[in-house]
Amino acid sequence: MKKNGLGLIRRQWAGLAVVAVLAGPLLACTASAVVPPASLPARSTVLSATGVAAVDHFRRNMLESLNRVRTANGAGTLRLNRALDDAAQAHAEDMARHGFMAHVGSDGSGPAERLTQAGYRFWAYGENVAQGQTSIDQVISDWMNSPSHRDNMLDPGLDELGVGYAEGPARGNVPGFYWAIELGRR
Repeated sequence: MKKNGLGLIRRQWAGLAVVAVLAGPLLACTASAVVPPASLPARSTVLSATGVAAVDHFRRNMLESLNRVRTANGAGTLRLNRALDDAAQAHAEDMARHGFMAHVGSDGSGPAERLTQAGYRFWAYGENVAQGQTSIDQVISDWMNSPSHRDNMLDPGLDELGVGYAEGPARGNVPGFYWAIELGRR
């Protein structure tokens, strides 16, 4: 369905679903040449009780970076939401575990099902996924260079954020760093 390093976007507004397929390029990095920077929590950090502070710091960094972009573009700020975090993290881990990047999970779930399962009662939502980027700045830059992802991140009707990141297998020459953000409004 998609052949790029950023993913497909789904947005639902009061029952109307809109799907946009992106044509952006994959990052041309080899897995062996890319080392995740210290700002990214390792998968083991995400799963360990002692890594909670590192994960919270990572999520706050993503929130602050997105809010800087939104403010510079006249959109309101986002706030973190634990249910959206849970949905985004579960999807990032699913993509990493199974070595794919898509909006449909390995169990066939879409963003709406994952948000509902996480306990988020939405009026509207957006999801961005990516693979291969090695920093928050890089993934945000790639999303900003994709009109559909940019629209998602700058949508003034979305005011909450969930962040997911996990490491898994590379796909071809694209490193196995998997990203998911869930944006929503209740």
